[in-house]
Amino acid sequence: MENTSNHTCSQQIGQIIYEGIEEIVGKADSSLLFMLAKFPLPDEKQAGTISNKPLVYRNLSRLLEVIEETYGHKGGQGIALRAGRASFKKVFGMYGQQMGFTKLDYRLLPIPARLKTGLNALANTISDLWQEPIRVLEDQGAWYWQIEHSPWCWERHHGEVACHFTVGLVQEYLSWASGGKYYDVVEIMCAAAGEEYCAFQINKQAFE
Repeated sequence: MENTSNHTCSQQIGQIIYEGIEEIVGKADSSLLFMLAKFPLPDEKQAGTISNKPLVYRNLSRLLEVIEETYGHKGGQGIALRAGRASFKKVFGMYGQQMGFTKLDYRLLPIPARLKTGLNALANTISDLWQEPIRVLEDQGAWYWQIEHSPWCWERHHGEVACHFTVGLVQEYLSWASGGKYYDVVEIMCAAAGEEYCAFQINKQAFE
């Protein structure tokens, strides 16, 4: 992954991530984690608005490092995954109408078509928030997201996949869109593991 320190995210993603992590670990612990990571915190005086400080990719990867240091490697990964799931509600609240999720035409689609349409819409929204294109591909058994620069593994090189937040976010969308079914989402390539980009495999068949 190229070393570009000024690769930035939309400020809105900071609020989404903050609230997702707060839901999992609580307000006190989430504030401590963000402070330790030197992550630009939401401005309490502005009633939920986000900080005006620049939000760069290193803010997010450092936050994940702090979570893993605090809760252990596996525990931190689990928290990131669950925070991703919790964050879908915030994404839906902020962008659900824009993505077409509230439209009757979308809700009346058969589940496979609904999942495919929504995955493309969600990818476009996350692309805007991360300011990084997400390529959506598919074959007979799965859809795929490909991301050249993921903020969660920015400048991380530890030989393992690191984008657990993204996995959780996509999992929760699939569960919501399918009426509660579980679809396997796996990060099959990651820049933190030495790959050229990050890739996520999203199985089309739900677990029974």
